Amino acid sequence: MKLKFNLSFNSISIEDLVFLLYFLNLVCILVLSVVLGRDISELMFYVLLVGLIILCLFKCSINQLLPPFLLYAGVVVLFSATYLIHPEYKNWFLHDTYGIVPAFLTPVTGIWAFLIIWLSNDNEKIVRNLKLVCFILWIFYLLRYISSVRRGYWIINDVNGEEVHSAYNLEYGYDMLFPTAFFGSYAFINGKKRYYLPFLIGIYAILMGGSRGAILWPIAMFPLMLPFQWHKMASRRRQYILVLFLLLLAVGILFVFYYQAVVSLGVKLLTSLGINSRTISSLLTGSFSNSNGRETIYKTVWGMIKNGGPFGWGVYGDRPVIGRKFRWGYSHNLFLEILVSFGYLGGSVILILLTKGIIDLYRNCTDSFQQVIFITFFVTSFKLVFSNSFWYTGAFWVLLALMLKWRKKKSMQPVLAETAQAVV
Repeated sequence: MKLKFNLSFNSISIEDLVFLLYFLNLVCILVLSVVLGRDISELMFYVLLVGLIILCLFKCSINQLLPPFLLYAGVVVLFSATYLIHPEYKNWFLHDTYGIVPAFLTPVTGIWAFLIIWLSNDNEKIVRNLKLVCFILWIFYLLRYISSVRRGYWIINDVNGEEVHSAYNLEYGYDMLFPTAFFGSYAFINGKKRYYLPFLIGIYAILMGGSRGAILWPIAMFPLMLPFQWHKMASRRRQYILVLFLLLLAVGILFVFYYQAVVSLGVKLLTSLGINSRTISSLLTGSFSNSNGRETIYKTVWGMIKNGGPFGWGVYGDRPVIGRKFRWGYSHNLFLEILVSFGYLGGSVILILLTKGIIDLYRNCTDSFQQVIFITFFVTSFKLVFSNSFWYTGAFWVLLALMLKWRKKKSMQPVLAETAQAVV
Protein backbone atom coordinates (compact mmCIF):
# COMPACT_ATOMS: atom_id res chain seq x y z
CA MET A 1 0.00 0.00 0.00
CA LYS A 2 1.46 3.32 -1.07
CA LEU A 3 1.38 5.98 1.63
CA LYS A 4 1.00 9.39 0.04
CA PHE A 5 0.39 12.72 1.75
CA ASN A 6 -0.68 15.76 -0.19
CA LEU A 7 1.12 18.54 1.67
CA SER A 8 1.68 21.03 -1.15
CA PHE A 9 0.77 24.69 -0.60
CA ASN A 10 -0.19 27.10 -3.35
CA SER A 11 0.05 30.11 -1.05
CA ILE A 12 0.72 30.70 2.62
CA SER A 13 -0.91 33.66 4.33
CA ILE A 14 0.36 35.28 7.52
CA GLU A 15 -2.43 33.50 9.40
CA ASP A 16 -1.23 30.18 7.98
CA LEU A 17 2.33 30.91 9.03
CA VAL A 18 1.22 31.86 12.56
CA PHE A 19 -0.79 28.62 12.76
CA LEU A 20 2.17 26.50 11.62
CA LEU A 21 4.68 28.22 13.89
CA TYR A 22 2.44 27.99 16.93
CA PHE A 23 1.68 24.27 16.63
CA LEU A 24 5.23 23.40 15.50
CA ASN A 25 6.96 25.58 18.08
CA LEU A 26 8.72 22.66 19.75
CA VAL A 27 10.21 21.42 16.49
CA CYS A 28 11.15 24.90 15.27
CA ILE A 29 12.91 25.83 18.51
CA LEU A 30 14.72 22.49 18.60
CA VAL A 31 16.03 22.98 15.04
CA LEU A 32 17.15 26.54 15.79
CA SER A 33 18.79 25.40 19.02
CA VAL A 34 21.17 23.15 17.13
CA VAL A 35 22.70 26.24 15.52
CA LEU A 36 22.05 29.09 17.96
CA GLY A 37 21.56 27.54 21.37
CA ARG A 38 18.35 27.09 23.35
CA ASP A 39 17.92 30.49 25.01
CA ILE A 40 18.54 32.67 21.96
CA SER A 41 16.45 30.34 19.77
CA GLU A 42 13.44 30.62 22.08
CA LEU A 43 13.75 34.41 22.23
CA MET A 44 14.04 34.76 18.44
CA PHE A 45 11.13 32.41 17.88
CA TYR A 46 8.87 34.21 20.37
CA VAL A 47 9.69 37.61 18.85
CA LEU A 48 8.96 36.29 15.35
CA LEU A 49 5.68 34.66 16.38
CA VAL A 50 4.43 37.70 18.31
CA GLY A 51 5.43 39.97 15.43
CA LEU A 52 3.42 37.90 12.96
CA ILE A 53 0.44 37.79 15.33
CA ILE A 54 0.52 41.60 15.58
CA LEU A 55 0.52 41.83 11.77
CA CYS A 56 -2.56 39.58 11.73
CA LEU A 57 -4.28 41.75 14.32
CA PHE A 58 -3.75 44.87 12.20
CA LYS A 59 -5.64 43.14 9.39
CA CYS A 60 -8.68 42.49 11.59
CA SER A 61 -11.63 44.73 12.29
CA ILE A 62 -12.49 45.94 15.79
CA ASN A 63 -15.58 43.72 15.75
CA GLN A 64 -13.47 40.67 14.93
CA LEU A 65 -10.98 41.42 17.71
CA LEU A 66 -13.62 42.06 20.38
CA PRO A 67 -14.22 38.40 21.46
CA PRO A 68 -10.54 37.51 22.05
CA PHE A 69 -9.99 40.87 23.75
CA LEU A 70 -12.91 40.25 26.11
CA LEU A 71 -11.73 36.71 26.81
CA TYR A 72 -8.19 37.70 27.70
CA ALA A 73 -9.38 40.73 29.64
CA GLY A 74 -11.66 38.38 31.59
CA VAL A 75 -8.71 36.13 32.42
CA VAL A 76 -6.74 39.16 33.67
CA VAL A 77 -9.68 40.20 35.84
CA LEU A 78 -10.01 36.68 37.28
CA PHE A 79 -6.34 36.48 38.22
CA SER A 80 -6.32 40.02 39.59
CA ALA A 81 -9.46 39.50 41.69
CA THR A 82 -8.14 36.19 43.00
CA TYR A 83 -4.84 37.78 44.00
CA LEU A 84 -6.64 40.60 45.86
CA ILE A 85 -8.71 38.06 47.79
CA HIS A 86 -5.97 35.43 48.16
CA PRO A 87 -2.54 37.10 48.20
CA GLU A 88 -1.20 33.84 49.60
CA TYR A 89 -1.37 32.45 46.03
CA LYS A 90 1.52 34.72 45.05
CA ASN A 91 4.10 31.93 44.98
CA TRP A 92 1.98 29.98 42.51
CA PHE A 93 1.33 33.02 40.31
CA LEU A 94 5.12 33.49 40.19
CA HIS A 95 5.94 29.77 39.85
CA ASP A 96 8.86 29.02 37.49
CA THR A 97 6.83 26.43 35.56
CA TYR A 98 3.13 27.11 36.21
CA GLY A 99 3.21 30.83 36.95
CA ILE A 100 1.73 33.66 34.89
CA VAL A 101 4.86 34.39 32.84
CA PRO A 102 5.79 30.86 31.68
CA ALA A 103 2.22 29.50 31.44
CA PHE A 104 0.33 32.50 30.04
CA LEU A 105 2.57 35.24 28.66
CA THR A 106 4.86 32.93 26.69
CA PRO A 107 3.28 32.93 23.18
CA VAL A 108 3.37 29.15 22.63
CA THR A 109 1.34 28.22 25.72
CA GLY A 110 -2.19 26.81 25.72
CA ILE A 111 -4.24 29.97 26.14
CA TRP A 112 -2.74 31.49 22.98
CA ALA A 113 -4.40 28.72 20.95
CA PHE A 114 -7.69 30.63 21.25
CA LEU A 115 -6.26 33.57 19.32
CA ILE A 116 -4.51 31.36 16.76
CA ILE A 117 -7.77 29.62 15.84
CA TRP A 118 -9.77 32.84 16.03
CA LEU A 119 -7.52 34.38 13.36
CA SER A 120 -8.03 31.34 11.08
CA ASN A 121 -11.36 31.80 9.31
CA ASP A 122 -11.14 29.14 6.60
CA ASN A 123 -11.87 25.60 7.83
CA GLU A 124 -10.43 24.05 4.69
CA LYS A 125 -7.13 25.87 5.27
CA ILE A 126 -7.13 24.83 8.95
CA VAL A 127 -7.41 21.17 7.91
CA ARG A 128 -4.71 21.67 5.30
CA ASN A 129 -2.42 23.23 7.90
CA LEU A 130 -3.28 20.53 10.43
CA LYS A 131 -2.26 17.89 7.92
CA LEU A 132 1.22 19.38 7.63
CA VAL A 133 1.52 20.07 11.38
CA CYS A 134 0.42 16.58 12.38
CA PHE A 135 2.60 14.88 9.78
CA ILE A 136 5.70 16.68 11.11
CA LEU A 137 4.74 16.13 14.76
CA TRP A 138 4.00 12.47 14.07
CA ILE A 139 7.51 11.98 12.66
CA PHE A 140 9.03 13.99 15.51
CA TYR A 141 7.26 12.04 18.26
CA LEU A 142 7.90 8.72 16.53
CA LEU A 143 11.63 9.50 16.41
CA ARG A 144 11.49 10.38 20.12
CA TYR A 145 9.98 6.97 20.87
CA ILE A 146 12.56 5.15 18.73
CA SER A 147 15.36 7.05 20.48
CA SER A 148 14.00 6.08 23.90
CA VAL A 149 13.86 2.41 22.87
CA ARG A 150 17.47 2.47 21.65
CA ARG A 151 18.58 4.30 24.79
CA GLY A 152 16.59 2.04 27.09
CA TYR A 153 14.91 4.90 28.96
CA TRP A 154 13.24 8.30 28.52
CA ILE A 155 15.00 11.55 29.34
CA ILE A 156 12.37 13.90 30.74
CA ASN A 157 12.29 17.18 32.61
CA ASP A 158 10.55 17.11 35.97
CA VAL A 159 8.51 20.00 37.39
CA ASN A 160 11.75 21.65 38.54
CA GLY A 161 13.22 21.52 35.04
CA GLU A 162 15.79 18.88 35.99
CA GLU A 163 16.54 15.97 33.64
CA VAL A 164 15.62 12.52 34.97
CA HIS A 165 15.67 9.04 33.46
CA SER A 166 12.37 7.15 33.34
CA ALA A 167 10.97 3.89 31.94
CA TYR A 168 8.03 5.82 30.45
CA ASN A 169 6.95 9.37 29.64
CA LEU A 170 3.60 10.48 31.06
CA GLU A 171 3.25 13.37 28.61
CA TYR A 172 4.38 11.45 25.52
CA GLY A 173 1.08 9.62 25.06
CA TYR A 174 -0.90 12.86 25.07
CA ASP A 175 1.64 14.53 22.77
CA MET A 176 1.30 11.72 20.23
CA LEU A 177 -2.48 11.72 20.69
CA PHE A 178 -2.77 15.02 18.77
CA PRO A 179 -1.45 13.80 15.37
CA THR A 180 -2.92 10.33 15.94
CA ALA A 181 -6.40 11.78 16.48
CA PHE A 182 -6.07 13.89 13.34
CA PHE A 183 -5.03 10.96 11.14
CA GLY A 184 -7.77 8.74 12.54
CA SER A 185 -10.48 11.35 12.03
CA TYR A 186 -9.22 12.33 8.58
CA ALA A 187 -9.13 8.68 7.48
CA PHE A 188 -12.61 7.85 8.76
CA ILE A 189 -14.46 11.03 7.79
CA ASN A 190 -12.91 11.41 4.33
CA GLY A 191 -12.59 7.72 3.52
CA LYS A 192 -8.81 8.04 3.07
CA LYS A 193 -7.68 4.59 4.14
CA ARG A 194 -3.95 5.32 3.79
CA TYR A 195 -4.17 7.62 6.81
CA TYR A 196 -5.02 4.64 9.01
CA LEU A 197 -1.37 3.60 8.83
CA PRO A 198 0.04 6.61 10.77
CA PHE A 199 -3.01 6.35 13.03
CA LEU A 200 -2.21 2.74 13.96
CA ILE A 201 1.50 3.47 14.36
CA GLY A 202 0.56 6.37 16.61
CA ILE A 203 -1.58 4.10 18.78
CA TYR A 204 1.32 1.64 19.06
CA ALA A 205 3.69 4.44 20.12
CA ILE A 206 1.17 5.69 22.69
CA LEU A 207 0.71 2.18 24.08
CA MET A 208 4.41 1.48 24.34
CA GLY A 209 5.76 4.86 25.41
CA GLY A 210 2.96 6.88 26.94
CA SER A 211 0.60 6.94 29.87
CA ARG A 212 -2.33 4.61 30.40
CA GLY A 213 -5.03 7.26 30.02
CA ALA A 214 -3.93 8.37 26.55
CA ILE A 215 -4.52 4.97 24.94
CA LEU A 216 -8.27 5.10 25.63
CA TRP A 217 -9.09 8.13 23.50
CA PRO A 218 -8.00 7.11 19.95
CA ILE A 219 -10.42 4.20 20.30
CA ALA A 220 -13.23 6.25 21.83
CA MET A 221 -13.16 8.71 18.92
CA PHE A 222 -14.81 6.33 16.46
CA PRO A 223 -18.21 6.16 18.17
CA LEU A 224 -18.09 9.97 18.20
CA MET A 225 -17.49 10.09 14.46
CA LEU A 226 -20.05 7.47 13.52
CA PRO A 227 -23.04 9.90 13.39
CA PHE A 228 -21.12 12.03 10.87
CA GLN A 229 -21.03 9.14 8.40
CA TRP A 230 -24.13 7.12 9.31
CA HIS A 231 -26.44 8.68 6.70
CA LYS A 232 -23.82 8.17 3.97
CA MET A 233 -23.41 4.46 4.64
CA ALA A 234 -25.10 1.72 2.68
CA SER A 235 -27.57 -0.40 4.63
CA ARG A 236 -25.27 -3.43 4.49
CA ARG A 237 -22.41 -1.46 6.04
CA ARG A 238 -24.75 -0.27 8.81
CA GLN A 239 -25.65 -3.89 9.50
CA TYR A 240 -21.96 -4.80 9.74
CA ILE A 241 -21.40 -1.99 12.22
CA LEU A 242 -24.35 -3.10 14.36
CA VAL A 243 -23.06 -6.68 14.39
CA LEU A 244 -19.59 -5.43 15.28
CA PHE A 245 -21.07 -3.34 18.09
CA LEU A 246 -22.89 -6.38 19.50
CA LEU A 247 -19.69 -8.46 19.30
CA LEU A 248 -17.71 -5.75 21.08
CA LEU A 249 -20.45 -5.53 23.70
CA ALA A 250 -20.22 -9.29 24.27
CA VAL A 251 -16.42 -9.10 24.49
CA GLY A 252 -16.77 -6.22 26.94
CA ILE A 253 -19.08 -8.29 29.15
CA LEU A 254 -16.64 -11.21 29.08
CA PHE A 255 -13.82 -8.80 29.85
CA VAL A 256 -15.65 -7.51 32.92
CA PHE A 257 -16.49 -10.92 34.33
CA TYR A 258 -13.25 -12.68 33.34
CA TYR A 259 -10.87 -9.72 33.48
CA GLN A 260 -7.82 -11.46 34.95
CA ALA A 261 -7.99 -14.46 32.63
CA VAL A 262 -8.51 -12.45 29.43
CA VAL A 263 -5.91 -9.80 30.25
CA SER A 264 -3.30 -12.29 31.43
CA LEU A 265 -3.68 -14.33 28.24
CA GLY A 266 -3.43 -11.29 25.98
CA VAL A 267 -0.57 -9.62 27.82
CA LYS A 268 1.46 -12.81 28.12
CA LEU A 269 1.06 -13.30 24.38
CA LEU A 270 2.38 -9.80 23.75
CA THR A 271 5.27 -10.13 26.16
CA SER A 272 6.22 -13.48 24.61
CA LEU A 273 6.63 -11.60 21.33
CA GLY A 274 8.96 -9.13 23.02
CA ILE A 275 6.36 -6.36 23.25
CA ASN A 276 6.36 -4.64 26.61
CA SER A 277 5.47 -1.27 28.10
CA ARG A 278 4.27 0.32 31.32
CA THR A 279 0.68 0.15 30.05
CA ILE A 280 0.97 -3.56 29.27
CA SER A 281 2.63 -4.21 32.62
CA SER A 282 -0.19 -2.40 34.41
CA LEU A 283 -2.71 -4.54 32.56
CA LEU A 284 -0.88 -7.71 33.57
CA THR A 285 -0.76 -6.72 37.22
CA GLY A 286 -4.36 -5.54 37.21
CA SER A 287 -3.30 -1.97 37.99
CA PHE A 288 -4.48 -0.30 34.78
CA SER A 289 -7.18 1.64 36.58
CA ASN A 290 -5.02 2.55 39.59
CA SER A 291 -5.24 6.25 40.39
CA ASN A 292 -1.47 6.77 40.80
CA GLY A 293 -2.13 9.41 43.46
CA ARG A 294 -5.26 10.80 41.81
CA GLU A 295 -7.51 9.27 44.46
CA THR A 296 -5.76 11.39 47.07
CA ILE A 297 -5.96 14.47 44.84
CA TYR A 298 -9.66 13.99 44.08
CA LYS A 299 -10.53 13.42 47.74
CA THR A 300 -8.68 16.60 48.68
CA VAL A 301 -10.37 18.63 45.94
CA TRP A 302 -13.84 17.38 46.88
CA GLY A 303 -13.24 18.58 50.41
CA MET A 304 -12.20 21.98 49.08
CA ILE A 305 -15.31 22.19 46.87
CA LYS A 306 -17.57 21.47 49.84
CA ASN A 307 -15.88 24.17 51.92
CA GLY A 308 -15.27 26.70 49.16
CA GLY A 309 -18.71 28.27 49.05
CA PRO A 310 -20.82 28.94 45.93
CA PHE A 311 -17.97 30.70 44.09
CA GLY A 312 -14.98 28.64 45.15
CA TRP A 313 -11.37 29.40 45.94
CA GLY A 314 -10.56 31.43 42.85
CA VAL A 315 -8.06 30.86 40.06
CA TYR A 316 -5.32 28.40 41.10
CA GLY A 317 -7.33 27.77 44.26
CA ASP A 318 -6.35 24.08 44.28
CA ARG A 319 -2.62 24.77 43.94
CA PRO A 320 -1.66 25.75 47.52
CA VAL A 321 -3.40 22.69 49.00
CA ILE A 322 -2.58 19.99 46.45
CA GLY A 323 0.87 21.48 45.97
CA ARG A 324 1.82 20.44 49.51
CA LYS A 325 1.90 16.80 48.41
CA PHE A 326 2.22 17.01 44.61
CA ARG A 327 4.54 19.55 43.01
CA TRP A 328 2.27 20.41 40.05
CA GLY A 329 -0.64 21.41 42.30
CA TYR A 330 -3.55 21.11 39.86
CA SER A 331 -6.58 18.84 40.21
CA HIS A 332 -5.89 16.49 37.28
CA ASN A 333 -9.52 16.75 36.20
CA LEU A 334 -11.26 19.52 34.24
CA PHE A 335 -14.56 19.29 36.12
CA LEU A 336 -13.00 19.27 39.58
CA GLU A 337 -10.65 22.13 38.73
CA ILE A 338 -13.50 24.33 37.51
CA LEU A 339 -15.64 23.50 40.55
CA VAL A 340 -12.86 24.13 43.06
CA SER A 341 -11.87 27.38 41.32
CA PHE A 342 -15.33 28.83 40.72
CA GLY A 343 -17.46 27.04 43.31
CA TYR A 344 -20.32 24.59 43.19
CA LEU A 345 -22.61 27.33 41.86
CA GLY A 346 -20.31 29.31 39.58
CA GLY A 347 -18.46 26.19 38.47
CA SER A 348 -21.70 24.33 37.71
CA VAL A 349 -22.88 27.20 35.51
CA ILE A 350 -19.57 27.19 33.61
CA LEU A 351 -19.68 23.41 33.13
CA ILE A 352 -23.27 23.55 31.87
CA LEU A 353 -22.35 26.27 29.38
CA LEU A 354 -19.28 24.34 28.24
CA THR A 355 -21.26 21.12 27.83
CA LYS A 356 -24.00 22.88 25.87
CA GLY A 357 -21.39 24.62 23.71
CA ILE A 358 -19.65 21.32 22.90
CA ILE A 359 -22.94 19.59 22.06
CA ASP A 360 -24.08 22.47 19.84
CA LEU A 361 -20.72 22.52 18.08
CA TYR A 362 -20.81 18.75 17.58
CA ARG A 363 -24.34 18.81 16.18
CA ASN A 364 -23.55 21.63 13.77
CA CYS A 365 -20.41 20.19 12.18
CA THR A 366 -21.98 20.11 8.74
CA ASP A 367 -18.98 19.43 6.51
CA SER A 368 -15.94 17.19 6.63
CA PHE A 369 -13.55 20.06 7.44
CA GLN A 370 -15.50 21.10 10.54
CA GLN A 371 -15.83 17.47 11.60
CA VAL A 372 -12.09 16.74 11.34
CA ILE A 373 -11.19 19.92 13.23
CA PHE A 374 -13.71 19.24 15.99
CA ILE A 375 -12.78 15.58 16.51
CA THR A 376 -9.03 16.29 16.45
CA PHE A 377 -9.15 18.90 19.20
CA PHE A 378 -12.00 17.35 21.16
CA VAL A 379 -10.18 14.02 21.44
CA THR A 380 -6.89 15.78 22.23
CA SER A 381 -8.61 17.69 25.05
CA PHE A 382 -9.68 14.39 26.66
CA LYS A 383 -6.37 14.47 28.52
CA LEU A 384 -8.14 16.86 30.91
CA VAL A 385 -10.21 13.95 32.24
CA PHE A 386 -7.14 12.41 33.89
CA SER A 387 -4.33 14.92 33.62
CA ASN A 388 -3.07 18.47 33.34
CA SER A 389 -4.97 21.77 33.76
CA PHE A 390 -7.31 23.51 31.33
CA TRP A 391 -5.22 26.67 31.73
CA TYR A 392 -2.28 24.99 29.99
CA THR A 393 -4.05 22.82 27.40
CA GLY A 394 -4.25 24.33 23.92
CA ALA A 395 -6.97 21.95 22.69
CA PHE A 396 -9.34 23.28 25.37
CA TRP A 397 -8.87 26.87 24.18
CA VAL A 398 -9.25 25.80 20.55
CA LEU A 399 -12.63 24.26 21.37
CA LEU A 400 -13.64 27.43 23.19
CA ALA A 401 -12.69 29.49 20.13
CA LEU A 402 -14.65 27.16 17.83
CA MET A 403 -17.71 27.40 20.09
CA LEU A 404 -17.65 31.19 20.13
CA LYS A 405 -16.99 31.41 16.37
CA TRP A 406 -19.97 29.16 15.68
CA ARG A 407 -22.14 31.19 18.08
CA LYS A 408 -21.07 34.42 16.38
CA LYS A 409 -21.75 32.97 12.93
CA LYS A 410 -25.19 31.78 14.04
CA SER A 411 -26.08 35.22 15.44
CA MET A 412 -25.04 36.81 12.15
CA GLN A 413 -27.24 34.56 9.98
CA PRO A 414 -30.52 36.54 10.50
CA VAL A 415 -28.67 39.77 9.73
CA LEU A 416 -27.18 38.31 6.56
CA ALA A 417 -30.57 36.93 5.50
CA GLU A 418 -32.24 40.35 5.98
CA THR A 419 -29.45 42.03 4.02
CA ALA A 420 -29.83 39.56 1.19
CA GLN A 421 -33.60 40.12 1.05
CA ALA A 422 -33.08 43.87 1.03
CA VAL A 423 -30.67 43.58 -1.90
CA VAL A 424 -33.09 41.38 -3.80
